[in-house]
Amino acid sequence: MRVIAKIKRWEKGDFSAVDIDHNTLMRMQGTKTPDGSATGIASEEQEINYIFQVFAKEVDEVFGSSRKK
Repeated sequence: MRVIAKIKRWEKGDFSAVDIDHNTLMRMQGTKTPDGSATGIASEEQEINYIFQVFAKEVDEVFGSSRKK
């Protein structure tokens, strides 16, 4: 499937093959190692946990911490 077709599918809100799409785009960019390869589609809970793990510092800086002081 061509990249344009993938993007059109995404525009319609269809992310049913986002893991495959991700890996295809990585290969197109020349990534040769399996690091960062998708092995499936994350659940909503997994996505939220990932966002907090990766961006927690930035979120705290912008919005402040929700942790009790």
